[in-house]
Amino acid sequence: MQLHPFTFAIFVISIILDIFFLIFAICYSDKLFVFIAILLLAAAWLIYKEYQLSLDVFY
Repeated sequence: MQLHPFTFAIFVISIILDIFFLIFAICYSDKLFVFIAILLLAAAWLIYKEYQLSLDVFY
């Protein structure tokens, strides 16, 4: 089973934004951006886990 294109796009965008926010947070020591980066990483992890669960259900 493949990822739905929308889910895949959200996953890729969240990883790209996570990298951007982490670099920005390191450069400017902004705690808000560190928090946002952690939230985006958690969202990407949840999408990955949902994909794994859907593979277990359908196969």
